[in-house]
Amino acid sequence: MWPDQIAVVQWRLAELKSDLGLTAGDEHWSAFSDTVLALMERVAAARRAAESVPLTDPARVERKRELIRQVIATPALLSRAAQDLYTALTPEQQRMAGEKLRNFHRQLIA
Repeated sequence: MWPDQIAVVQWRLAELKSDLGLTAGDEHWSAFSDTVLALMERVAAARRAAESVPLTDPARVERKRELIRQVIATPALLSRAAQDLYTALTPEQQRMAGEKLRNFHRQLIA
């Protein structure tokens, strides 16, 4: 994940918030967006750590393992956050959110 990818995540969150007609003060939205940003920043940090170690350094293997752990765990955690948000939405918002939330994490991890 490149540094500007966090900006892309923020843009995608703003787009989703607008599409669903949510406000920044909405407690459920804040929890969802904070979770998404924290997870993506953690993956970015793990990627930077893995890439910063020289190929010959024995610590490289452990940093790569940590990156793999982050990448494997993140989709499930993002899905859980999306489910929590979905259940807090109104029926109208749920109709709009279904496909958008279901595929949201795929676009972030890719």
